[in-house]
Amino acid sequence: QYAVEMTLPKLVISQKAAKGGARINSPRDCRDVLQRIVSDLVWRASKDVVPEIKVNRRGRVGATINGAFKEMQDSSDIARMAPEAYATRLFNFFGASHEVYILALVYINRLFTKSPEFVVRSKDVNRLLFSSVMLALKWHREDCHLYPDTHYGAAGAVAIEEMRRLEAHLANLLGWELFVDEAEYRRQQLRAMLGHAMGMQVAVPTTRGGLGAVVALGGKQEHAAAACSVGHGPT
Repeated sequence: QYAVEMTLPKLVISQKAAKGGARINSPRDCRDVLQRIVSDLVWRASKDVVPEIKVNRRGRVGATINGAFKEMQDSSDIARMAPEAYATRLFNFFGASHEVYILALVYINRLFTKSPEFVVRSKDVNRLLFSSVMLALKWHREDCHLYPDTHYGAAGAVAIEEMRRLEAHLANLLGWELFVDEAEYRRQQLRAMLGHAMGMQVAVPTTRGGLGAVVALGGKQEHAAAACSVGHGPT
């Protein structure tokens, strides 16, 4: 629970974002980058201790990382943050478990199965990452602690109104099919873990009897990330 005097970082909206977001020149479909980023979070949460969210004596929200308190800094619009940096920010300040990231990966792959024509623009990678983790958190709420929406908004650098819009939009794209059975959960978990352990591309089964989208791991991931990154932001 937060103390009453806590202070969350400000959401700083750049002039470009206020006018409709940063211009993205690359038409590249960044689905593989999004899948890799979520898969990376699955792997990271399985081996690293999830940072504990705390409030320091000055009322500032942060997390204990490597034994030291790291304050959550003000952030600019998420479209201008590199996906890797944004994923690290979520990992550090969301307090989400390994299970939550597996559910998020299921939702992303389910989205691409239901809508194979869906194109992920580079400026939308972070938004889809945020909304998939938020839906997973709320679906998994019985087994994990939930913080106020204001905390997740500050951690994700997303205004509350946009947060709710992003959650509803992804849920609608999924047809509100948020339930994940144990077989699908274990399958996604195994693929993500084996993929990282072996450092190769792993085809994730997204339909019965077939293989769906490929999670890009190792090898060509740096090139893909470079094409879909739009800048670097604070963590």
